[in-house]
Amino acid sequence: MKLKEYKEKKMTDPAFVRAYDELQPEMAVIRKTADVGLSRNVTQEEPAGKTGTAQN
Repeated sequence: MKLKEYKEKKMTDPAFVRAYDELQPEMAVIRKTADVGLSRNVTQEEPAGKTGTAQN
């Protein structure tokens, strides 16, 4: 089963939809951070080193 098919199936479950929707603000920040890093050719190591967090 492809990821898209799995998501479509899970989106029929109201509890899953609520949990998915609750995570969207956090996911938007993650996506924006990744996009900015990619556009500026920043590696994961650079911000991790500056913030003292794990690379991943």
